[in-house]
Amino acid sequence: MSIHRMVARVAVLAALVSAFAAAPLALAAPRDLPQLPHTLPSIMPHDSNVITLNEESIDGPAFWSIASGEPEPGPNAPIAVLAWTGTDAAHSLNVMTSTDGINYGNKITLDEESFTRPSVLLLRQNNANIIVLAWTGTDANHSLNVMYDVYGAQRKITIGDDSNYAPSLAFFQGQVLLAWTGTDINHSLNIKQMGSQGLTDGAKTILSQYSSDAQPSIFTDIRDHQLLLTWSYNSSPNWINVASSPDGVNFTEPLAGGPPPQTSNAAPDMMAVSQTIESMYPYYWTWTGTDPLHSINITATNTLNNWPAPIVTTDQQAFGGPVLGFIGQENEVLIVWTGIDAAHHLNIMTLDTTSLPPL
Repeated sequence: MSIHRMVARVAVLAALVSAFAAAPLALAAPRDLPQLPHTLPSIMPHDSNVITLNEESIDGPAFWSIASGEPEPGPNAPIAVLAWTGTDAAHSLNVMTSTDGINYGNKITLDEESFTRPSVLLLRQNNANIIVLAWTGTDANHSLNVMYDVYGAQRKITIGDDSNYAPSLAFFQGQVLLAWTGTDINHSLNIKQMGSQGLTDGAKTILSQYSSDAQPSIFTDIRDHQLLLTWSYNSSPNWINVASSPDGVNFTEPLAGGPPPQTSNAAPDMMAVSQTIESMYPYYWTWTGTDPLHSINITATNTLNNWPAPIVTTDQQAFGGPVLGFIGQENEVLIVWTGIDAAHHLNIMTLDTTSLPPL
């Protein structure tokens, strides 16, 4: 590391620690508190930390990484999968895979289309790596669809539920779960059990206590054996929140200490690092701010019920919500988003987590 970069990092850390010391701890649920001003410290990533792909999207991307794997994929499997809705006239769904989280190939464009982003995950089943995709259809009902084995037989189911936003996929306790924002007057969040392959129209849980005007995000916390759900409330000023569940049916909000209240008009995303790494936080949360630039924000914590300040605001802006990933590299978290450039290119940032407040 050069002396200039070392000095810059020390300066960033000093600013973050100072802000942490000055920031009060939130003691109520996020939606009950005033929004913090947008005067928080920023990470200023070097250009080499951001890669702009030659792909464009009408919404934010979908992303799966090995941090979400249960069970973990076999040898030589993709450790990251990227999916998006293209800017072509049909708004076709696209998928690419990666063995390092940075370089992507094996692109496939499906004969399926959507008006919003898809959701993607990878399963290890029958000694094969199976990619599952979910999306909201362009039919009159905006029906929800799931495709099993995108790179193989492409088995598909269209269920009798619909949404005006993108769905979210997770694999938890041996089966695929599908989450979405309903079209009821409350815009309630829903979760449905979809079987081991995602092709079963199973039992549905309506979480009427949670509502949104964007997609939710669900993912497994493998280490603590729970399902996590994050979303942005549909009532102004659109606080972001998180809930946890031991079974994918019953959810509670662990935010007794709460994060500093933050808002987003797009879907936030969270990630739980599946392995214990002493130098890294286990939980990360990212979202697009409601500031005029739509800046990408990230925060981290050791425990879900306490997200102390400060929030770190990057110098990157997103069209739609960003997504998170981890591919096993210590102190490196991936943030993936659609840019605010005219073409809306996909971008990947490798974020050095030592720039976050120390453990």
